[in-house]
Amino acid sequence: MSRTLHGNHHPPGGAFLFSLNDRPPLLKTLIYGGQWALLFVPIITVSVGVVSAHFQFDAVEKTALMGRILLISGGSMVLQSLVGHRLPLLDGPSSVLMLVLIALAPLGAPSISGGFLVAGTLMALTGFLGLFRLIQPLFTDTVVGVITSLISLSLMPFVVPLLLGGGPGRDIGDPWILLASMAVMSVMVFCSYHLKGLYGSYAFLWSIGVGVLLLMWMGKFHLPDSGVQPWITIPRPLLGPRPEFHPISICTFLLAYLAVLANEVGSVVSTAEVVGKEDLKRKLDLGIGFTGVGGVLSGVFPALGTVSYATSPGVVFATRVASRYALTACGILVFLLAFLGKVTAWLAAIPLSVIGAALFVTLGFQLMVGMSIVFRNKPALSSREHYVVGVPLVLGAGAAIIPADFLALLPLWLRVFAGNGLVIGVVCVLLMEHVVLRQPATLPPASPETGPPFTTRNADGDNTSNHRGKKAHDDRVPTGVHGRAKE
Repeated sequence: MSRTLHGNHHPPGGAFLFSLNDRPPLLKTLIYGGQWALLFVPIITVSVGVVSAHFQFDAVEKTALMGRILLISGGSMVLQSLVGHRLPLLDGPSSVLMLVLIALAPLGAPSISGGFLVAGTLMALTGFLGLFRLIQPLFTDTVVGVITSLISLSLMPFVVPLLLGGGPGRDIGDPWILLASMAVMSVMVFCSYHLKGLYGSYAFLWSIGVGVLLLMWMGKFHLPDSGVQPWITIPRPLLGPRPEFHPISICTFLLAYLAVLANEVGSVVSTAEVVGKEDLKRKLDLGIGFTGVGGVLSGVFPALGTVSYATSPGVVFATRVASRYALTACGILVFLLAFLGKVTAWLAAIPLSVIGAALFVTLGFQLMVGMSIVFRNKPALSSREHYVVGVPLVLGAGAAIIPADFLALLPLWLRVFAGNGLVIGVVCVLLMEHVVLRQPATLPPASPETGPPFTTRNADGDNTSNHRGKKAHDDRVPTGVHGRAKE
C-alpha cells in the first residue's frame, strides 16, 4: 500500500511505496538495502584508491583499509538510521578528512589517531549537547559555498596523477591510460546526464565497470590473484597505533571538522525536505553527534571518518522508498562485507585511473554546487563578495600545488598548514567573512527550520538552486548543498 507524506515532496504518483518510518517486509528491506549498497560501494573504492596511491600501500594494506572503512561506515549507517538522524542517508568516508589524513602524514599515524579522537569527541559533544546553535552563525551561504568548492580544488593534485596512470615506478604516466581515463569520464557524464531515475544513480558503477573492462582489453589491468585470500577474514591490522595528541594535528582536524559539520547539516536538512521535517532539530543534533562518533572510531580503527552523503534524496525519488530501515539493511550488508576477504580484495584492486576518472567528474559537479550556494538569493556578487569568495578559493587552490621541495624548507608545524589547501581556504573565508570584511547586515545562515537549498539538475542538465520546497521530480536528482565527491 502506498504511503503519503503530508507537507513534503513526493515522487511522481504522489506517494512513496514506504515512507520514512515504515518497515517493509524483510525480503523487500534486504532488496532495497542491496540497492543502496550497490550505490555506496563504488564511492568507498574512490577514497581507498586516493589514500592508497598517496601512501603507496601494497595490496594487503589496501585491502585492510577497505575492510576498516566498510566496518565503520556500515556500523555508522545502522546507528544513524535507528537512533541518529533517522533518515534515509548514506554515511561513509569523508573526502575532507581524507585530505587532512594526507596533509598530516609527516606527523605519523599516532598523531593522526589523536587528532581524530579529539576532533571527533568535540563533534559528538556538539551534537549530543545541542551546541550547534552556538556556531551556526559562522555558516553563511558564502562560507558554505566556498568550503564546498574548496574540497574539489584541494583534491585536484591527488586525482590528476591517477588519470595519467602515474604511481610508484611510473611517475610520468601512460598516454594509453589517460585515453582510457577520458573514456571513463565520458561514460560518467553520459550516464549522469542521460540516464534517469535509479539507473542514473548508478553512474559511478557503470563508469567503473566500463573502465575495468577497457583496461583489461588494452592489457593494462589483470584481475587480482585472490587465491591466497580467505573468504572469511577480519581486516588486519584492525587497531591503530597508540594515539599521540600533537597540537598541529588537533588544530588541523578541528578546522576540517567545521567543513564536515557544514556537510552534515546540508545533507540532513536537504533529505528532510523530501521525506519529512518532523523533529528536525533533534535529528540534526543526533546526526552531528554520531558523525563525531565515526571520527572517534576512525581514531581507534584507522579509517577516514564518516559523514552523511547528500546524494541520497535522488535515490529516494528514484526508488520511491523513503524508509530509513532500508539504510539499516544497507549498513548491515556493508558491515558484513568487511569480513569477506576475497570481495574486499577485488574491490581494492580496481585500477586507480578508473577511480580517478570517475571522481574527476564528481569534483567538477561539486565545484559548481558550491558556486550555486554562493549565488543563492543574489542576482550578482558585490565587490566585497568578489574578495570573500575569490581570495580563499585562489589561496586554497594555490596551497594545494605548492611544491614538496619548498614545503620541506618550512618548519613542520607550518608545513602541515601551508600545504593543506582546504585548511588554508577555510581559515581565509572565515576571516574574510566575519573579521576582515565583516558587514553589519548579511543574509542569515541556513537553520534547521528553514534549511539550506538542495541543488538539482533540471531536464536540460543545468544546475539550479531549489530553495525551501520547490518540487523536484524523479529526473532531477537532488545532490544537496554539499554534493559528495565521495564525500
